[in-house]
This record gives sequence, structure tokens and C-alpha cells, in this order.
Amino acid sequence: LGPDHYVTQAMRDYVPQDRDMFISSKAGDFQRLIWGQPVELRERETTHWQNFMKYIEDNKLDPLPEEYTDERRLGFRYLQGNKWHYESTYEAIFDHKTWKDKAFPMDG
Repeated sequence: LGPDHYVTQAMRDYVPQDRDMFISSKAGDFQRLIWGQPVELRERETTHWQNFMKYIEDNKLDPLPEEYTDERRLGFRYLQGNKWHYESTYEAIFDHKTWKDKAFPMDG
């Protein structure tokens, strides 16, 4: 490794396994720990995301900020954290966005 490399090749080559990405219950439920692309989503997650986007559209709400829908999938973290409840997820995302913009102002 050179002085400008802080990530080893082994770290770059790492591909997470299910045991690394999920906490699973005996009842078959799960909580995802790793969201970023290119990780494939499970059917339930994809369905909830599509339904959440439909909830936003049907209620004529402002679209989510881009940083919550990009490859990091930050919006999914809020959706899961709010137990797939669309209204509280939407509110939490915009509360976070408001806080983040005040706490970490960036010049345009």
C-alpha cells in the first residue's frame, strides 16, 4: 500500500454475505444492516419502497431529496427504521434533512 491508500485490497474485494447484511429472527423476519447498491433488495423491501413512492405521489407530497434516493439508499434506512410506516418515514426524512441543512450548512 502506498501513502495514499488506506483501504486494503482484501477490503476492496469484500462481498458481504447474508449473515453480514441481516439480523434475522426465528420467526423469519429480518432487519437489513447494509443498504447501498449494488446490494439486491428483497421482494418485501422493493414492494415497500414502491408503495412508499406511490404514497408520496398519491398525497401530492414534495419528492424526497436526492440524497435519500441515490445509490446509498438512505431513504430505505428510514423506511425500515419506521417499521414501513410511510407517513412517519416521510416526516422523519424531512426532519432529518432540515436538521442536517442547519447543522452542516454548505455554500452552494
